[in-house]
Amino acid sequence: MHTRLVTRFACCLIPALLLAQPPKKKITRAADVPQFQYSISGKVEDLVRSEQAFRPFAAQVRINVESVLRDYEIDDAATKRGLLATLVALDILEGHDDAARRRLDQIKALEEKPAAKALSGLITRSILDARRESGDPHSPAFRKAVYAAVMRALDGLPFDVVQNDLKSTKASVEIASEALVVGQIQASFDPWKRPAGSVPTWHTLCPAYD
Repeated sequence: MHTRLVTRFACCLIPALLLAQPPKKKITRAADVPQFQYSISGKVEDLVRSEQAFRPFAAQVRINVESVLRDYEIDDAATKRGLLATLVALDILEGHDDAARRRLDQIKALEEKPAAKALSGLITRSILDARRESGDPHSPAFRKAVYAAVMRALDGLPFDVVQNDLKSTKASVEIASEALVVGQIQASFDPWKRPAGSVPTWHTLCPAYD
């Protein structure tokens, strides 16, 4: 008898609780995403080069991005992809490879163009595959494993669909270097270009995943 009363009470209470929850705010474009600022000391270049300095910063970025995904209804696919891509990058840096793969699946599902969907996360997945085979990311074996994983992923893709995007990606990879990335960081985010003690919002720091 007691169990039946509890069950009936719960059934009556749950709809009331659901109705009492305020509707989620909507995000229909990147400009609608809440802005977050992060205080740092020194140069942003020093922040990204120091694991000790970067970890607390990354932890706060994760909290903020996860709060947006949790508390907002995001109608714009590109914006949601960008948020998820930020978490993918953090997952990889923190060694959460399974979580990174799950988010890559979510990003792929949000791609709207056939070429983008076919190539979505290809390089990142290849890096994850290589990391599973070879633990040292600085070793020749790791680089060979990445190359082999990329070739496996490309095998069978419809070239007529992906060729333009693939050529663009290839061109970007060929010019990528640590010096280039550091230079971009210095040009865009060093504190002397910004108000004292702050850096740009998360979506400026972490551009949309491609």
